[in-house]
Amino acid sequence: MQTPALSDYFAKRKIPLLELGQKLLLPAEFSSLEQEYWAVRRSVGLFDFSFMSTVELIGSDAITLLKLIQNRNCEELPIGKIAYSMLLNENGDVWLDATVWRLGQHHFYLITGYSILPFLLKAARPYRDLHLADITREYQVIAVQGPHSGALLEAVLGVNAIDLPQYFSFNQPPNYPALTIARLGYTGELGYELLVPRAEAIALWQQLQTAEVFPTLECGFLAANILRIEAGFILFCNELIEPRTLASLGKVFAADRGRESDGKQEILVGLHFPPGTKVENNATNLAPELAHEIAPHIQVTSRAFSPQLGYEIGLGFIATTSLVKAGVNGPTPAIAANPLISPLGRVYIEKLPFSCLCLKS
Repeated sequence: MQTPALSDYFAKRKIPLLELGQKLLLPAEFSSLEQEYWAVRRSVGLFDFSFMSTVELIGSDAITLLKLIQNRNCEELPIGKIAYSMLLNENGDVWLDATVWRLGQHHFYLITGYSILPFLLKAARPYRDLHLADITREYQVIAVQGPHSGALLEAVLGVNAIDLPQYFSFNQPPNYPALTIARLGYTGELGYELLVPRAEAIALWQQLQTAEVFPTLECGFLAANILRIEAGFILFCNELIEPRTLASLGKVFAADRGRESDGKQEILVGLHFPPGTKVENNATNLAPELAHEIAPHIQVTSRAFSPQLGYEIGLGFIATTSLVKAGVNGPTPAIAANPLISPLGRVYIEKLPFSCLCLKS
């Protein structure tokens, strides 16, 4: 009988679930969506990100495969570092985002929002020195997010602040070698993601949640969705429901690859729906059907109510030619001077990240 996972623990507690693309089920909320949001902004919150898929790549051909399927130069990625990466189709367009972790010279993890093992096995057929293994079920992923997240890990794990990894790095604490701590986040706040052996995940979750050093709340994905929109981060089942160019996602660091397609010129922007604009239930904002045109050349892909601003904000793609018309033509983020009129009401455009939100990534 397999060791219970965090999802089993939450099922026993009857925590409500939501479906996140690819039929992935994860906690929607544990208490109050707004309480969970403010816990992350002011203290610390816990998220179960175990829905993510982890594939281990071992062998001298691992670099070759990674070079073929994504946009980052993994040859120059140091051991113990993580690269945020975009998986590319045959046209050079992005169909999924991922993180690449380097554990050794020929040893990597590829972590994605859902399983892509069949795709990887097919792409790996020409290579002899390459072993792929889906290790997703061996681990659970606990995200610890918020300004006090580091202090919480220090208290619960008995580590020193200097031993916690730097941004886009990972390590194993000396007194807990089976645990991998990565300095990553999806909220714009200080944050870490923990790869925990499945058998130890529930106990560690409970230790983190009940620690008395800081108020710590269990948080669901509805809160995570608001936080990541405020931080300007994409979600695979929203912003990538269709292939996007690297340039449209602001990934200019990969422009020298020469793999950018000749598709329409668009860019991901922040959207403000001020009071008076029609709103929708937060739960529907995770559905692919959300993506729709609200005005000429603007496609909304994500929307949620921001407790910090007191109105809805979102993410969407707009034709680059429309940025100037909207009054967004400077090099730094700023809210457009001129609202765009849509069936939803007034919509203001802003280059990402949202300049009016105090995020501390």
